[in-house]
Amino acid sequence: MKRILFIAILTFVALAGVGFVLCAGQGDEVVGQTTSANDNSLAGQEQGVNQQDIVNDLASSLKQQGIPVKSIRIISDGRWDPPIVVECVLQSSSENDKGTPDDPIYSNLISRAVNLAQERGLDAGAVGVIFVNAQGELMSWEIQALRGDEDISSQFIQPHKLSNEAVATLLSQKFPVTEMSLNELDITLDSDGIRWVNIDLLVPDIETANTDLSYLMLEIRTIIEGLNLERGAQIAIYQIDLSYTMGEPLLRYINDLQLRHESWWQADNLTKDWFPHPPLEERS
Repeated sequence: MKRILFIAILTFVALAGVGFVLCAGQGDEVVGQTTSANDNSLAGQEQGVNQQDIVNDLASSLKQQGIPVKSIRIISDGRWDPPIVVECVLQSSSENDKGTPDDPIYSNLISRAVNLAQERGLDAGAVGVIFVNAQGELMSWEIQALRGDEDISSQFIQPHKLSNEAVATLLSQKFPVTEMSLNELDITLDSDGIRWVNIDLLVPDIETANTDLSYLMLEIRTIIEGLNLERGAQIAIYQIDLSYTMGEPLLRYINDLQLRHESWWQADNLTKDWFPHPPLEERS
């Protein structure tokens, strides 16, 4: 199974099958600003060439990972200190205004990369992520403050106490037993030596998924946090992909423990009982 690297942002973002649960912009003027990271924008000039070089490197790295980046640039925004926002426009494969399972992963990739670029000297206050659909129409936008150094955990960096194989064995031994099938457990280190876990689950029907999901999500979090604390597993990010046995996705979930953030996409008919949410009658 193809493994997709992913990132996380400051607050949780849930992308539902019915569309994005994000701040929706009005009009197309934001998306229409397609200035690339190679252009010398006023904001980039004000912050010096080094800032622009860092953003250029980000753009190159993200595109090499296969992230559908249409444009990435520095903009000025007086609400942030420092007053720099790194704005990225992403191309969704959606044909309408509904988010796809890949969109939250791409959003997290962008936001994680920008957050960690602070270690290389990026002096930004926020990251903006914009999605457009296959027709080039604005689907969603969001802007998130970047994490400070004190908010990015250092416990996950090298050297690692355990090998990937040892972590896989520990996780397999403790994995919760449900009617869901564990199709694949993939544990890798990225180019920065950060440990990622991808858990691929299969389920025969929606009834089984809705019955077992709340228990499974809580147990997996408890197990991973326990392995990190008690065994030094140093699992920084884990992703859970839940699909029908025929391949149709039901849930794509990411938890970045290093940046303390989780986000997900889920199908409309999948239970929401596994995460805090207001009852239907309380929603406006």
